Amino acid sequence: DANEPGAQPFIAITKPVGIQDGDLLLAGIAIPGGSGVTITPPDGWTLVLRADELTNVGCAVYYKFAQSEQARWVWTPSTSDEFSAVLLVYAGVDGFTPIDSQRGATTVAAGVHDIAGIATARNQEQIATFFAEKH
Repeated sequence: DANEPGAQPFIAITKPVGIQDGDLLLAGIAIPGGSGVTITPPDGWTLVLRADELTNVGCAVYYKFAQSEQARWVWTPSTSDEFSAVLLVYAGVDGFTPIDSQRGATTVAAGVHDIAGIATARNQEQIATFFAEKH
């Protein structure tokens, strides 16, 4: 994300160079505070999945198709904290069903985290995985 280190009252992601109208944008956000924190996304972003490990940590994934995008996107959480975010950009994605399936899982603190299997069904499909951990 584009935030300075330390607790912040917003989550900002700067638009990468080269994004074209029609590209699929996937944003993954690690949420310290888990279910105790609500997040308001920028206009046009749709929540794909949110998984919270109680009030410890959560992970939210949003998507949208690029259309005359501004220089950055800003999510507004209900509390200030040290959030982390990442953006994935895909070109040539099916505009009707860009996300075929999703899974969310939470685990207690451990050295190994296990998530249920997921596989692609067609050529050129991609699997994107987001993890969040409380430090």
